[in-house]
Amino acid sequence: MIVGVTNINNNVKNEVKRYLLGQLGEADEERVELQLLTDATFGEEFDTIVDEITDQYVNGEFQGPECERVQQYFLKSPQRRAKAQFAAALIDRASAPAKPVVQTPTLGERWQAFWSSQRSAFRLATTVAIIVIAVGIAYQIFKDKPTYRNFASLELTMSASDRAEGSQATTLHLAPENDAARIVLHLPEQSNQYKSYQVELINRDGVRRPVEITEQNKQTITVIVPATAVTRGSYALRVSGIKQDGQQEGIAGSYFFKVE
Repeated sequence: MIVGVTNINNNVKNEVKRYLLGQLGEADEERVELQLLTDATFGEEFDTIVDEITDQYVNGEFQGPECERVQQYFLKSPQRRAKAQFAAALIDRASAPAKPVVQTPTLGERWQAFWSSQRSAFRLATTVAIIVIAVGIAYQIFKDKPTYRNFASLELTMSASDRAEGSQATTLHLAPENDAARIVLHLPEQSNQYKSYQVELINRDGVRRPVEITEQNKQTITVIVPATAVTRGSYALRVSGIKQDGQQEGIAGSYFFKVE
């Protein structure tokens, strides 16, 4: 069950819901979108409200015109639509009647029995075939991975607060020949407790997308942002650290830049 929003007053919460349902004017929409880019706490609360509306929708709490508005505006986002489909699938699975447990050999047990019954020549041929298939799959994966050749460069320091200062945001200059930006993020000292990192790019609409990390150490993270992912406007990069036990936690602060 989604925990209710506690750090945001009801008026602001209602305004966020109206924004998500397409009920705000253009000026109010821009104000909400700017706050998403510049206020990390507001962004977390925004995500919680998105989860609340998703839960209400998949549980059938919206009816008539209100339901149509959710479908027309809220679910217009592919990310929200995928989240709603996933939540609905979980509910269907949880409500399905339990099936009787039938003790049958596992796939591994069946394969072991089959494998041990075969001749050595067959085993060798099968092993070679598996290796060839694995190499083919790996080739396809790396073949389709984008290759960038001309980079714009940028170095950013984490903002001590969670709010950008507008004109002080560093400008990323993308020339027509640049197909990506290589951005170096300088880490705060307290972040050296993590074994690895994840980075998200957030645009003015609050849409998040992961970005590729090409290098990382205790002082800096280098990420690649495709030129097609950034148009004119303000952006933020958020970093999460992965602890030694595998747990992930967000690092307070953001890296702000703008594209002109």
